[in-house]
Amino acid sequence: MTVLKVTPERDIAETEATALRAWSGSPAVADLLDADLDAGALLLDGIVPGTTLAERGTAHRTSFAGTASGVHVRPRRTPTRRPHPG
Repeated sequence: MTVLKVTPERDIAETEATALRAWSGSPAVADLLDADLDAGALLLDGIVPGTTLAERGTAHRTSFAGTASGVHVRPRRTPTRRPHPG
């Protein structure tokens, strides 16, 4: 399944994209198809949203790459609402 993962922070997207590229080809990591870092968007393939690493059956349950792959995505914080300009 192809999933679009979006974060409001460019640094998070860049860190995750770097990790996914470094671990490319590992069965514990989703494939990074494309990234728009300015938009905070990562296009991932090979994952099912909500699937934990344990459910996926990988030996890399605690690896950073597994976490960064977006296999089990949870919001890091609640976005702050800003007043609309105008």
